[in-house]
Amino acid sequence: MTKIDADHIRNVKLQLNRLEEDAFVNFVESIASPQTRRNYIRDIQVFLKLIPSSIFEEYEIKHNAGDFQLEDRCEAFVALAKKDTSIIKNHNKVILD
Repeated sequence: MTKIDADHIRNVKLQLNRLEEDAFVNFVESIASPQTRRNYIRDIQVFLKLIPSSIFEEYEIKHNAGDFQLEDRCEAFVALAKKDTSIIKNHNKVILD
């Protein structure tokens, strides 16, 4: 079993003050490395563009279908996940398979 150094635990800071406010900002701010941040933002853009607008419409979730705005699509994705986690799991499975 891996042991975790107690000093390391004391130095870990969690910022949960805006957990419910802005999913995209929370996602971006949680990534320390600028290169990793750029890569992850690119990857999440691709992922979110793969979700058909019809899914958001089916669940009556506001989204900007014509003009893709990453922040708006992240918020719509979070709203979708809160309404029906099974649709998120199934969509991820289709994309990842």
